[in-house]
Amino acid sequence: MCSTPPKINIPLTKQQQKLIVLGWIIVVLNFLLVAAFYNNLNDIVPIHFTYKGEADGYGNKQTIWALPILTLIVHTILYLVLKKTKPWNMNYPIQVTAKNAPQLYRLSIHMLVQLNLLIAIMLIPIILETIILDHNLNLGFKLSSLTMFIVACITVLPFYYVFKMYKISKE
Repeated sequence: MCSTPPKINIPLTKQQQKLIVLGWIIVVLNFLLVAAFYNNLNDIVPIHFTYKGEADGYGNKQTIWALPILTLIVHTILYLVLKKTKPWNMNYPIQVTAKNAPQLYRLSIHMLVQLNLLIAIMLIPIILETIILDHNLNLGFKLSSLTMFIVACITVLPFYYVFKMYKISKE
């Protein structure tokens, strides 16, 4: 076993690069979505929802810009972590060896790419729900419940990758 993890650079795959680009497109989409409907919003809009998708908090319409701005900030930070942090500087649930390092590093990079994409997607249903409720439209279901599903995926995803990492140690 190595006392210090091996320093192996793992390049992003084409699929990972596409997912990163898709994340940036979604960040831009968040801004375009708000911009497209902003002038038609009431001065007071729903800004917080219960787990049932019912509005329980309201704010002025400028508040809706917080969602794409938050998405941009979080997406940018995670993108920088992905680009600047070397995989051997990350924490792993198992001992990193010369044998398992490439697999562990690939898994950690892929997990970060997927988390970043999910976080970019996460606030779109809330933005849409705000616009839909502000216009008194009823789709028959609540889009904000999609956000809860995405949050659940974001929560479970690291555990999935930890499980995969433990399987590597037994191979």
